[in-house]
Amino acid sequence: MAITVNYSCDSNNDITPAPEYGWGITMAGNDPEERTWPDLSENYWEYTFNLSKHPAGSVGLRFTGQFPNINTRFFNLTLYSDRTTERLGSMEDFNIIPKSGSENPFLKDGVSGSNYFEVNAIPSTADASKFENAIQFPADTERVTVLLRIYFNDILHGADFGGVELPKITYFDVSTGKDIGEAPRAKSLYYTRFMGIMSRVPLIKSQPVLAFTLAPNVLYQNGPTGYVTTANRMHKDSTLMFRFIPPVHPTSIAENKTADVRYWSICIGDTTTYTLTTLVDKTVLKDDKGYVNVMI
Repeated sequence: MAITVNYSCDSNNDITPAPEYGWGITMAGNDPEERTWPDLSENYWEYTFNLSKHPAGSVGLRFTGQFPNINTRFFNLTLYSDRTTERLGSMEDFNIIPKSGSENPFLKDGVSGSNYFEVNAIPSTADASKFENAIQFPADTERVTVLLRIYFNDILHGADFGGVELPKITYFDVSTGKDIGEAPRAKSLYYTRFMGIMSRVPLIKSQPVLAFTLAPNVLYQNGPTGYVTTANRMHKDSTLMFRFIPPVHPTSIAENKTADVRYWSICIGDTTTYTLTTLVDKTVLKDDKGYVNVMI
């Protein structure tokens, strides 16, 4: 869950696409130059694969790596159609079955050491039971975009994947399960779309007071995440206040599957799409009636 509050100010930055293979550049939420209103406690990476170069339904993507182990609240992989931005499927951390001899550190407290996983993105025509941790996408998808997101316990984090290497990406023959090789990157529309958004945001008319509304499920919304947002015009001598009763978040790893939400935050940004500050659930105080009171 995320609550975003946006208001007006100015600056300028480019989103840069990246290498020939593997993940794109690190988009670190706490990088002061990062745009499109990121949560400051988050890092994320993009990868896009051109399926149209192969017979429909013939290949899948394999992500092999180590569970993050430093200061981490949550991570997941989400698949999208690069053509439409429609979310095709996702795999959340506590649903990942670890490799033999490993444990999933998002399921119970006290897990230590190096623990490994494999996630397979496969076409809907393939037999999911033959693959570990399968995410299925429509077999006629031409280009699939994958976003890897990780949330930390606070905004003071590095630009890494929780102290371990990013998962390796290979592509494979779904009929045999055998790797074909390292998966080449395709140029994604992801960056172009967000540059377009950033150019249009300053044209949006903010209101003196605008109620929170549920954000539409567009433009690569994270699978298990919901957003409410508002855009308000503030003057130098004005104050914006709101309050709410927050959902229950986990206080231990053992509560990850039973809490109302895994994580919630309040992000405050401006019309240049920079995030100015993020308040993370664990750091927010409640009054004696259970309300969180926020003054901007």
